[in-house]
Amino acid sequence: MSRAPQRIPARAAYPGRALRRAAVAIAPAGRYAYNGVAYDCPAGRFGRFAGETRSTCSGPCAVGYFCTAGSTRAMARECGGPDRLCPAGAVAPVRVTPGYYTSDASDAPHQ
Repeated sequence: MSRAPQRIPARAAYPGRALRRAAVAIAPAGRYAYNGVAYDCPAGRFGRFAGETRSTCSGPCAVGYFCTAGSTRAMARECGGPDRLCPAGAVAPVRVTPGYYTSDASDAPHQ
């Protein structure tokens, strides 16, 4: 589940008045900040540390795992059973084509 950017439209929050920011906060783990707005790290990537400034966050998810938006660990979610494949940076498990299988030695299916 991805959270929307946290920007408040000036007129919606304060009709007839300009928006006045009163505080600054560092982007928490799993998010990055750009131009004063906090965003979730994208699916397939993770943000281990607070204060990330790029959408690449800390890096791609690990082989054998997948990451949803806002993940804080490279091994956020296990890929699943032997009929599923998760290469580095996976956003979701991929079902292996019939006639192929997966192995622990490589994230590439064998025939």
